[in-house]
Amino acid sequence: MNIDNYIGIPWESGGRRIKGCDCVGLVALVARDIFGYETENIEETCEWWNSEKDINLIKDVATLVDKPQPGDVLVFTCMSNIHTGIFIEPNRVLLMFRGGTSRGVRYSDGLRKRTISIYRGVRKCHQQ
Repeated sequence: MNIDNYIGIPWESGGRRIKGCDCVGLVALVARDIFGYETENIEETCEWWNSEKDINLIKDVATLVDKPQPGDVLVFTCMSNIHTGIFIEPNRVLLMFRGGTSRGVRYSDGLRKRTISIYRGVRKCHQQ
């Protein structure tokens, strides 16, 4: 599979497949299929991403990075909600928005301003 197969996937609440997924499911699919790592239980627990407090829990098991690389996970805000995306290039992110379809976007100033954090090593989460 190549990254083009993951553009245009329809949004589906709790979805974890190429026929429909949410932002967490998209990260899990692309991490596994394109970058070759499992995100452990992230694909089973959407609520893990629902608060900044929960996101802070992964700081012990994931590396916070300033310069993203393909495969790194982006955590950002959008209309007061927390969302995730996955870097597919150093300045390009694959995102999924509620009610839309997945798409690749430039990691521009607008998205940078809404970034909470960028993590490398998210696959280690939920191993406690």
